Amino acid sequence: MPKTPIEFAAGTDSAGLELVDVYLWIFKRLIDGKDMAPELMPLVYAQEHRGNTDEVSLRAIEHRWGQHFANVPPLEDMPPEQLEAAREIMAKEEQRRQGAVQSLLGVCAAERFVGRLDA
Repeated sequence: MPKTPIEFAAGTDSAGLELVDVYLWIFKRLIDGKDMAPELMPLVYAQEHRGNTDEVSLRAIEHRWGQHFANVPPLEDMPPEQLEAAREIMAKEEQRRQGAVQSLLGVCAAERFVGRLDA
């Protein structure tokens, strides 16, 4: 979890947010096939091969990972060392997850306590 608290700001108070708004507007117009001023095209070309988008849905996940999961052998066919390594990874990730949850719960409890002091 980040140590710095999240700050929300209006786009009018942040040049960075204004810039993001402009980029989103440009690419939305591009995706929708709408006309754009030729002066905007260098911004599109500069970003063209820097990222990608993908659908977030069960269908997209199945399309991307279905073949991979279809070829995963059954647990009983996996070598014991591989299963043990997987269990260690899962235990480590569960410990990390629980630490993050406890950290969040501590922050929430502290905020509630401070809220009571303010009341």
